[in-house]
Amino acid sequence: MAQSSGKTYLDVYLDCGGCDIAYTRQQINYINYVIDQQLAQVHIFVTQQQTGSGSQQYELNFMGKKDFAGLDYTLSFTSPQTDTWDKRRNGLVDIIKVGLIPYLNKTELVDKIQVAINIPQDDVQEVSDKKKDPWNSWIFEVYANGNFNKESAKTILNYRYGIDADRITEEWRFRSRLYSYTNRKTYEDDGETVTSNIFRNLFDASIVKSLGDHWSAGMSGNIGKDTYRNIDLHMTLAPALEYSLFPYKEVMKKEVTLAYRVNFVRYDYLEETVFFKMHEMLTKQSINLAVRIRQPWGSVFAGMAGSHYFNDPAKNRLEMDTNINVRVFKGLALRVNGELNFIRDQIYLPIGETSLEDILLSQTQVATDYEMYVGLGLSYTFGSMYNNIINTRL
Repeated sequence: MAQSSGKTYLDVYLDCGGCDIAYTRQQINYINYVIDQQLAQVHIFVTQQQTGSGSQQYELNFMGKKDFAGLDYTLSFTSPQTDTWDKRRNGLVDIIKVGLIPYLNKTELVDKIQVAINIPQDDVQEVSDKKKDPWNSWIFEVYANGNFNKESAKTILNYRYGIDADRITEEWRFRSRLYSYTNRKTYEDDGETVTSNIFRNLFDASIVKSLGDHWSAGMSGNIGKDTYRNIDLHMTLAPALEYSLFPYKEVMKKEVTLAYRVNFVRYDYLEETVFFKMHEMLTKQSINLAVRIRQPWGSVFAGMAGSHYFNDPAKNRLEMDTNINVRVFKGLALRVNGELNFIRDQIYLPIGETSLEDILLSQTQVATDYEMYVGLGLSYTFGSMYNNIINTRL
């Protein structure tokens, strides 16, 4: 039997763009996931290529660090093109479990290794109880991106930047973001220059408390500016309550939730609205139904949200969207996605006629009763299912 190093949890950095990270963490809950490879004892680097049959082949490189330096090897996993996302991610989880065995063999978990690693959920403690986290579960991301397009008579500049700060534990979830977006378009014609500017600035945050296996309560708020919607300043505060039909621990496979919110809103407008307002304070309520199912036969994502202002229920909105991916039978897959919104709450529209120039430049939102989008796809795959050769030549 291998000697135990006295450390129960492995520090693992999972470097996998094609993995469902949340699902992997749920299924492999006896390791400590780190966000920096320099902190890891094991670095799992996963690459992905398409084979001749259209299958996805994954190569998993397990690299030992620190106490495990030199313990390196590679495993591979091939997922046929007809596999659903659920079957593919389960296959990746299984191969990761196999690859971790040589490292777990040098920890206190060695006595629990059988044909498969099976630790009762009640025996699994929070990693924070075993290892001190100097960041106290906080994750930060700073980003900036942009693009510039230039033609003889047209110039387009887009850029955005921001910062996200999140903290997630079993009992609490806090999320926040601060971002700024700018879109500038300039057109020249016969010596005349037309310029369009759209600005969006936003800070929003939410905090949610777990109230058991089926209930949660939270509060969200935001403050920002949106010139496209004629809003110079908006502020929102919204308490919420959510019920999950299934226990939250089953969320990776099936989820049906119902959420209720009350929104306290203040608007300051750039131009006088169609209701002769330059600013107003309102209250509205909303209810959201969300269904997410991931099974071997495919996946279903559907949502419906309704809202209205208390002072005038006629100012309301109903939004429905769906995304369905179903394997009808081996090789045949059906994909449907769509969105339908009935809109009666555009209280921010500026008074007066919207110019054709503003419409063509997408500089301001125009009145509409509905928005609709439908997408449909059908695919059938046949032929060799076992061609695992990778050829990336020209």
